[in-house]
Amino acid sequence: MISRLKRNPGYAAVIGLIFICLMAFYAAAHPFYPWTRDDWWQINFMRLPIPTHLEYNPTKILPETVLPLTAYLSVWFVYPLTHDYLGALSLGFAFTLSLFALLYVVSFGWLVRKTLSVKSGLLSFMTVSFTLFHFLVFGRKGDGVSTLCLWGSDYLNNVFNYILPAFANLALSFFILTDRDRKRFSRMSMTGRSLFVLAVYLCINSNIFQSVILMSALFSQSLVYIISERRGLTLRKIMKARSMDLIILAVFLGAAFMEITGSRADSFSGSSLSETLSWFLKAIREQWILFPAISLFLILCSLVLFSLRMKKGEGRGEDRLFIRVLAELSIMTIMTGLCDILICTRVRADYIYGHKVMIGVISCTAVMAMYSAAYLFMNIKALTYVMPLLLYVLIYMTALDDRVYVDYNGKVSETEVREFDEYMIAQYEEADKAGAERFTLVLPENNPVDKAGGNGGNSIANTLYRHGVISRKPEVSIEPE
Repeated sequence: MISRLKRNPGYAAVIGLIFICLMAFYAAAHPFYPWTRDDWWQINFMRLPIPTHLEYNPTKILPETVLPLTAYLSVWFVYPLTHDYLGALSLGFAFTLSLFALLYVVSFGWLVRKTLSVKSGLLSFMTVSFTLFHFLVFGRKGDGVSTLCLWGSDYLNNVFNYILPAFANLALSFFILTDRDRKRFSRMSMTGRSLFVLAVYLCINSNIFQSVILMSALFSQSLVYIISERRGLTLRKIMKARSMDLIILAVFLGAAFMEITGSRADSFSGSSLSETLSWFLKAIREQWILFPAISLFLILCSLVLFSLRMKKGEGRGEDRLFIRVLAELSIMTIMTGLCDILICTRVRADYIYGHKVMIGVISCTAVMAMYSAAYLFMNIKALTYVMPLLLYVLIYMTALDDRVYVDYNGKVSETEVREFDEYMIAQYEEADKAGAERFTLVLPENNPVDKAGGNGGNSIANTLYRHGVISRKPEVSIEPE
């Protein structure tokens, strides 16, 4: 993939521009700061990087190591230069999220490039359109404002716990979907193999809502393989051809068993399937306003074009590969949705309402829509004349003033969150200068720090101490203003 970017500097420049735009979005337009008690606790909590029942989340290794590692690296390398603790953290979070989002975007471009004969210009257009698509078509009717960013969530820790694992699992899934004969692993260097094993390990041990994306991709590709190659296939041949898939599946089942028998899962009483489906339909009605219609339209148009090309005898191997990949993506989307519904039934029905849980289904559908659009542009040359116009419309629609990102921090603006954090940190620094072993943290009523149970004041003290902002850990009690 890197070698292809080197051979195509124009596309590499587009990828670089997307990364810069993502950094601008996460670092300047909508930065993340610690807000809740869980945010403050998780940015310093370093868990064991192995699945274990000793942890509240037995297998959430990827988010629960990447988030604190990002915070520590920001404090070690950025904070000394800027002398702005919250700004350093925000910049680090922005860099990590932008990097994982870019990995997801590049993997989509890789899928298009490996399965369709698209030129560099069309590939660049589809990659940019794919990125903008995630910011354009999502909204919420109920409160009169739009929530357009699929790549955000309500709190910092949820972005790392749900969105970031989705990026990783989707990227690895698309990489695997382009390896039809499973021979790429054998052709990898030792470094490549070790990185692939690490990627699989971290994706499986990320978040069970998102690791099912990878399992669904393996299932869909294996099912299409069995159907298309059914003549002469035996169980032994299937197991030999898909031995790597079976190993990954075995690891996933072990991780899934640990997760559903862990202490977090035991804290939920579960829901009925009908209740979960009711919340699922409510999410479609209230949040995914334009998304299903646009996606279905593009997919149907590509299927009509495919049928016409086959009927006229113009179909080539490339067309058959397109329909095969589209079938795999469709099965992958359905399986991911079914798994999410079942998991929410086991845990809590209303979980499925938030896009952070359903991001796998939404993203897979977005990929199908944009993949279908790439097929249309590739075969209908006249459409290429309107590419700049369509791109202009997409950019303009994404940047309209009335499109407000309301999911962050329980609809509290980033400026207010930063002011609140600075107000708290100033009290800790003042108590630290006075050498206080105990002090009372004065906060507004209904503050997010002591809502989730436990002593949020002590969690913040521990984080500030470990990050070098204060020199001792005081015992903290919270008092409302």
